[in-house]
Amino acid sequence: MRDVYKTPPTIPVSELRKHSDTVFDQLTQTHVLLTRQGRAAGVLVHPTVWNRLLESLDNLEATVWALEAEVDLATGKSELVEVTKETMQEWLRAADADAAHAEAESEAKTKKARINAVPA
Repeated sequence: MRDVYKTPPTIPVSELRKHSDTVFDQLTQTHVLLTRQGRAAGVLVHPTVWNRLLESLDNLEATVWALEAEVDLATGKSELVEVTKETMQEWLRAADADAAHAEAESEAKTKKARINAVPA
């Protein structure tokens, strides 16, 4: 992860157009900062690095969520609830009903949009 903080090679977008093979080959070693008119315009990273960064972000978000839940429990803002099989089934039924309602609303909006569409 520390590789992300190294100063990357910087190239103008115009050079990317001319030397894309070389630039893309470079992505196996480091990320590349693209510039346009002398200003940072984007960063190219290898897909493996990108996926690893996203996975790390997901893990960090899950950790933060878990720590927030622990704080809520410790401060009395939340309490533990025993989840029974019946409770799970009730939640699933409610989720299914919500999904069906959302789908019906979407279909109604689509139908209304078709009715109100102006012929070409």
